[in-house]
Amino acid sequence: MVYLSLSIGFVTDVMNLATPDPGRWWLFFRRAVEIDSMVSPVLPLVLWGLGLAVWCTWHLRRIALLQQRTIFESVCRNRVELPTQTSHDVPHRPPG
Repeated sequence: MVYLSLSIGFVTDVMNLATPDPGRWWLFFRRAVEIDSMVSPVLPLVLWGLGLAVWCTWHLRRIALLQQRTIFESVCRNRVELPTQTSHDVPHRPPG
């Protein structure tokens, strides 16, 4: 939500550049589209958006993997308890 509201605020500020002087908007537009110059004001938004998309994809994949039961978890959950020996079950050896 924060990213969306900041992006909307950025877009409205850019649209307000054209109000007093259309030349200012054109200069801003030229600077913004040249992302490879590393001075574009759009570059942080693009990088932040890409990072957020990668993080969300990773997080959704992690949640999907948490729902799958592995063989190890199945064995641990269904582990059979060995019966305990009592003194009556132990065979008696004669001394000797």
